[in-house]
Amino acid sequence: MFVSIPTSRVRYVCFVALCAIFLSTSATAQDKSSLKVAVVNPGRLLQEYNFTQESDKDLKRQENDIVTQLNSWDQHRYLGEADQNALGEIAVKESNKIELTAADKASKTKLEDASKRLFDEYLALQTRQNPSPADMDRLKELSHLETDTGTRIKDRQERAKKDLQQKAEDIRHKIDKDVRDGIEKVAKAKGFTMVFSSEVLLYCDTDITDEVLKKINSNK
Repeated sequence: MFVSIPTSRVRYVCFVALCAIFLSTSATAQDKSSLKVAVVNPGRLLQEYNFTQESDKDLKRQENDIVTQLNSWDQHRYLGEADQNALGEIAVKESNKIELTAADKASKTKLEDASKRLFDEYLALQTRQNPSPADMDRLKELSHLETDTGTRIKDRQERAKKDLQQKAEDIRHKIDKDVRDGIEKVAKAKGFTMVFSSEVLLYCDTDITDEVLKKINSNK
């Protein structure tokens, strides 16, 4: 079972790579000699910003939890929805190396045993010679449970895809804003008129990437 997410990791486009940040409101009126230019490395800002790394890990964990949960549902497809949810939550705990309580362990054993009995019953009914009407009704009941599980898995996949895409987009906007704000604060403090991406400007002797990283990572 696999949840199709366009990006399983946080990948962002740093807009400062495409444009210069102008810090003087009257740049056109200034003499060229008064211009002070610096550059930043957008790749480093993206990769070394602590929030980028933290949000990357968080999104990856959420995606892994969803995949683990849906795999559990798929493995116990003849259980009811509530029982599947309970086993899914336990599977997520185990995946994240969270110690199970005594109640969790007892519930896991009970539900897994019930799931195995239902699966064995389904196989027996499928291969039974001359099944009775009651056998046929029971087979339909179990088949219905299997179909319901498949439907829930598909619905959960679709919701997860939309939710994770939205979270990734929100994170991208925050990173872009934080980086721009950090560049502006450092540049104003040091008296720079313009800040370019180092990917755009071929040469500049002043790189303020380290100062910007210090600013945004300090949350000040």
